[in-house]
Amino acid sequence: MSVVSADDEIASQRTIQRTQEARTGEYEIVRVMLANKEFVAVVTDVLASVGREKFIRNFRRQLKRYYLGLEHSGTSEPQKLAISLLRRRAARLWIATTSVDRLGPEEENAFDWERLDVCGG
Repeated sequence: MSVVSADDEIASQRTIQRTQEARTGEYEIVRVMLANKEFVAVVTDVLASVGREKFIRNFRRQLKRYYLGLEHSGTSEPQKLAISLLRRRAARLWIATTSVDRLGPEEENAFDWERLDVCGG
């Protein structure tokens, strides 16, 4: 069973160039998640049991559910902007993949800040 599609799901799959602001926002989402030790511990455990590809696919789907749940709840402009970062499927996939890729073999120091280059690709 799949998650309900957003009205603009097809448009959210189009390949469009991300703006610098969107890219920075997506990096910030990853940074905040990976700064949470509990999140990193759970991700590390789940990754070990289901594998990288399945985890990324399921995490992307969870981000979509999260977006759909928050879609109309933003009251301020910054909240609406943050929520809108999760609208595009490509952004959710990038966030899921980058989160996994930034985790190293060591749980305690899993996040490598040097590898997260906001100005880079």
